[in-house]
Amino acid sequence: MTSTLETILLPTLERIRSLYASTAGVCAGRMRALVVKPGWNVVLGTEGQHGAAMNFGGYEESSLDTDTVRTWVGMPLLDVAELALRRASWHERSVGIASLSALSQPFLTPNALTARGIAVADRDFAHQLETEDRVALVGFGGWVSRLRGRCREVHVTDLRPRDAFQAMVIADTITYSPDWVHVHGPEDNPKVLGGADAVAVTGSALVNGTMADLLEWSRRARLVCVYGASAAFIPDVLFERGVHMVQAHRVSDPRAFEEGMLEEMNLEATIQRTQTFQTLRRNAS
Repeated sequence: MTSTLETILLPTLERIRSLYASTAGVCAGRMRALVVKPGWNVVLGTEGQHGAAMNFGGYEESSLDTDTVRTWVGMPLLDVAELALRRASWHERSVGIASLSALSQPFLTPNALTARGIAVADRDFAHQLETEDRVALVGFGGWVSRLRGRCREVHVTDLRPRDAFQAMVIADTITYSPDWVHVHGPEDNPKVLGGADAVAVTGSALVNGTMADLLEWSRRARLVCVYGASAAFIPDVLFERGVHMVQAHRVSDPRAFEEGMLEEMNLEATIQRTQTFQTLRRNAS
């Protein structure tokens, strides 16, 4: 098993350290607070640096030591990120990934990305598929429906049982909808990803530590995408690991983002209102 921590997360943290050291007028913030929401951890930092990551609440591997987290408050986000990323619990590791996102905010603007040879693309994953593509998604998301009619087959692998994300239809027989999606358990990842023309992987695979292996199994695919709030940090290292595009948001209104995180239950609504969606491509011309 390839280590996601050693090959992706810690190298991304070191790349961020280097960017702060080499960029005049930009300072890394400190952790002001951690907001724990259903399914999500949100790091609020100074300098308007905020970030979020899925926390896998409810899974046995995901627990939060609040006494430990309280010792991180007031610390530099660079230090919080390293301490949290090395924790065994998925919940606590997600604090580290949310910290990477917070720290990345100054380096996710179009100008900052262009300076590093990264393009902000005008076509997302769905619009770059070919009609004969066999598509594999790791993590069933709301945008699966956008793939209908764009490709030959859609295969989804997920840690959850299918009735957690598909509608169960009880009639003469029991079926699941959408019925055109082929659903698999995580044990099928090597086969499903290895046979796909295009792959999209949820950023939450960074939290549970499976991302490195998922990318290895996807290496034959023409197009590999990582998407979601848990992947909203600089994409440089992901690109070096074989990812072609990253679909995520950057915080465009830090004050409104913080207010939404504290006052609203709906994380998705806050993201849509206070963040800017970007599709980032490697090897910009």
